[in-house]
Amino acid sequence: MTEIDVRPSPAELVDLLTELVASPWPTTESERVAWFAEHGLVVAGPEPERWVGGSQAWAGTGPEQWGWCRCGWSTFEDEFVGVFWFLWRGTSMEGSELAARALRDQLAQRFGEPAQEHVTEPETGRFTAFWETPGHTIDLYLHGGMRPQGAEDQFYDEPVIQLHLDHAERSARRDAEARERQGVEVSPRPADQG
Repeated sequence: MTEIDVRPSPAELVDLLTELVASPWPTTESERVAWFAEHGLVVAGPEPERWVGGSQAWAGTGPEQWGWCRCGWSTFEDEFVGVFWFLWRGTSMEGSELAARALRDQLAQRFGEPAQEHVTEPETGRFTAFWETPGHTIDLYLHGGMRPQGAEDQFYDEPVIQLHLDHAERSARRDAEARERQGVEVSPRPADQG
């Protein structure tokens, strides 16, 4: 097995998520700022990413010791929904897949098996996984990799791991509003079926 050398490590991320899930969840912007400070969550230079319906997100860069990391938070109707990270960019596809699978396995050890899991492209190892914890949801995605039918060593997207931790009820309201706004018939995830 190849050694995984990423910062933060999968174990550090799982410990952080466990700490965040166990803490009182903020609602207002001032509560979010205090919560970020309490838990050492760093988002340098946050800029608004989108404003769609009642939903907004801000993204910036993460802690310097995490290397190249985009991270941020989202709100719905002015209530804090959750925090997200784009991790480990610049890692090889093999390293990204190993790290993402290690993170997935450690999340499963801590929070149980995912409520949903899907291999999006078997040829590249891309996958998504979704957990429900009391009051929260966790989304994990492995993006990027080789073109499934392209030339060898020709990346169409640099590998990156996307990780979200959200307040379940607020996230479900945001997702329902988005589905309604788009007029899309999408089956809600288990957490959306409150």
